[in-house]
Amino acid sequence: MSTKIEDESWVWVVVQKTDIQEEIVGQHYEKENISFIPAFLKKDDAQNAYKKMALAPGITVEIQTIRLKHLKIEASQNGFLIFIINENMEIIDKISPDL
Repeated sequence: MSTKIEDESWVWVVVQKTDIQEEIVGQHYEKENISFIPAFLKKDDAQNAYKKMALAPGITVEIQTIRLKHLKIEASQNGFLIFIINENMEIIDKISPDL
């Protein structure tokens, strides 16, 4: 299922925090060599799904919102796609960050 999400829409992302910086969490499908940022339409989905992500041990994470247009900039600058996913980590849309 593909859903048109406007650039002005807010999406939820997982952010890892250290003492000196915050960074949006990306994931990597090694089999297909695809790097992506998981984004969610609902906070509850993000809160349930982040527990299933590959995260560095000992890192504090927080669920935050970001406008899709700003997430596209982050993804583009770092070579990531954006996957809109649900709480079961099922991809419901793939977004290229092409600006």
